[in-house]
Amino acid sequence: MKQYILSICCVCLSFCLQAQLDLSTHFMSNIPQSNLTNPAAMNDYKVSINLPSVYAGLYNSSIKLNDVLEKNGNSLTLDMDKLVNGMSNDGFSFQTNVNVETFAFAFRAKKWQVSLNHGVRFSTFHHVPKELLQFAWGGNAQFIGETINIAPSQNVSMHQEFGLGFAYQVSEKLTLGTKLKYLIGAGTYHTSSAVANIYTNPEYYQLTAETDYTINTSGLPESDVENWDFFNVNNFEPNIFGDNKGFAIDLGAQFEVTDKLSFQASATNLGKINWEEEVYNYTSNGTFNFDGLDFKPILDEGELEVDAILDTIANTFQFQSTQNNFSSTLPSSFYLSGSYKIQKSLTVGALLFAQRNQDITTPALALNIRKDFGNIFSLGTQYAMVKGGAHNLGLSSALKLGPVQLFMTSDNIVPVFNPLKGQNANIRFGLNLMFARVNKDEVSDILD
Repeated sequence: MKQYILSICCVCLSFCLQAQLDLSTHFMSNIPQSNLTNPAAMNDYKVSINLPSVYAGLYNSSIKLNDVLEKNGNSLTLDMDKLVNGMSNDGFSFQTNVNVETFAFAFRAKKWQVSLNHGVRFSTFHHVPKELLQFAWGGNAQFIGETINIAPSQNVSMHQEFGLGFAYQVSEKLTLGTKLKYLIGAGTYHTSSAVANIYTNPEYYQLTAETDYTINTSGLPESDVENWDFFNVNNFEPNIFGDNKGFAIDLGAQFEVTDKLSFQASATNLGKINWEEEVYNYTSNGTFNFDGLDFKPILDEGELEVDAILDTIANTFQFQSTQNNFSSTLPSSFYLSGSYKIQKSLTVGALLFAQRNQDITTPALALNIRKDFGNIFSLGTQYAMVKGGAHNLGLSSALKLGPVQLFMTSDNIVPVFNPLKGQNANIRFGLNLMFARVNKDEVSDILD
């Protein structure tokens, strides 16, 4: 079990060097992809075709590599004490995301817009309680007479998305939008309940555990629970058109107070997937006493056999396997923003953001400024602060040559220059085709 815990940390920290919290796309109103964050966002062109684009990102809530790595000669080693001490009291969350927008089409006719899209989504989310690493690394002596929950939670999922969007300009000031999503799940590894309370008796130094822990998988081969091998990807072949179906909805609104000041509000990915193919459930539910280990002599000698304790815990948590269908919710995102045009070509904006995943909320605040050079080129920069002290300096740009538009956005460019400071990093890039710019004066005449 100790090796399992340490492997989680190593995987997380290694990903920090690479590039989910997508904030900068929301401010890029001149690219069709801004509709991904608010379905009420309407394009400036009557016809837009989004050719394949990619988003990749990673975020962790606590750790920068340069805070927990020590140089030892020509190599770097992980300092577990710094890792544990640097973690916030509510634990350590990290997530990775890869979204491929394979195709999207939007048609705008004056005051309404309809769109179609297809994408492939892959996401991972992990939450590790601080007490779990403290217990795994320092033993139970620090928790004598206390009850701690050491259960980690995970949500790994891959699915396809087919979307139908509709936006309507109700009045000169208000636009409403929605997007209906049909989902097909390819595979998941999902923790539906995560309770593993450990109590250390102050008199006998013995452990008592109470568990209510369930791992659900679909699309993955059956796991070897006796050896605690739950994440079995051997011979994994995702079924992209299987029977794991689901639905989700995006909702959004835009309100223009004046020609210069406007506000947006939206909620995306409100929905779930029902998993029915190759389903397995692994559950531990009960009370377990560790009478086989005598902790007091170990503590009296000043040494703690952590490996022996953790191996015993792993063997004691008796997991039972079943095959019952289950459902999992999508990570939902909420946006509230405002923008102000200082000049016709210079816009500043502010965004309050929150993401909800596995009962964990990740808030963020972003400030953005964008300069447009006609309809050809735009350049933006932003500062964002994400939960856990992740300070980010982002860049975004779009270049339009005839009907072809190239774009790139990133919430954080710091890891490019210093990867050891990477706590949150992402990038989105792609290619669009856009035809027939909308005459906004004609739209205003219709609404009058």
